[in-house]
Amino acid sequence: MARWARWTTAALGIGVAGFAMTASAQTLDFHVDINTSGLNPASTYYAEFSMSDGSVSGGGTSANNSALLSQFTFGGGAAGAILPPTIGTASGDMTTGITLADDPGGVSDLAQGFSPGSALDFNVHLTTNAIGGQTPDEFLVRLLDSSFNYLTTNDPTLGENGFVVVNLSSSRLGLGDVQAYGTTTGSIPTPTISAVPSTTPEPGLIGLLTGSGVFSLVALRRKGRRMR
Repeated sequence: MARWARWTTAALGIGVAGFAMTASAQTLDFHVDINTSGLNPASTYYAEFSMSDGSVSGGGTSANNSALLSQFTFGGGAAGAILPPTIGTASGDMTTGITLADDPGGVSDLAQGFSPGSALDFNVHLTTNAIGGQTPDEFLVRLLDSSFNYLTTNDPTLGENGFVVVNLSSSRLGLGDVQAYGTTTGSIPTPTISAVPSTTPEPGLIGLLTGSGVFSLVALRRKGRRMR
């Protein structure tokens, strides 16, 4: 099913949901690795990122969730143009980072073209606010071909074809709650979901910090000797 049929009933840019992440908000951070080496490198594909607000369909109170996507790499491929329309409060791109948030229209959605390399990798920082007794919010990643049709996956939810799916049904979610699915044809295996790689200082910075520590220790020893 084409992307346009999926979102024809979605409101475009109706208001802005409050999505500021407070210090008390529960969050889930994870790294996504989608093996795209089976795709045609001469063709353009599209990565679609969306956040659906469960309160709209359930008539409840918005959980005001948001997702921040960053550190995109393409394994030798490259990012392309944004595929219009961008829906709701989605903004940014795969070069600078993408922000999604609950929207009064029911969904925030952004799709961007890319030329595939060996992998599509990125980090996700997701709030996990949950309100009991209503349909949970959902974070979803899908891929489309050059004709804007979804690549069919093993996602059991009818019509979603998600590669990465997170149902925000609990405020305390872990990596095991991130669902991942490969294509039914096997062209893309099940994506790998892992912890966000930790950042370490550059070797030169480590040396500088170590050197500073040594100089500080020497200075303290000299000061102590002068005081005796």
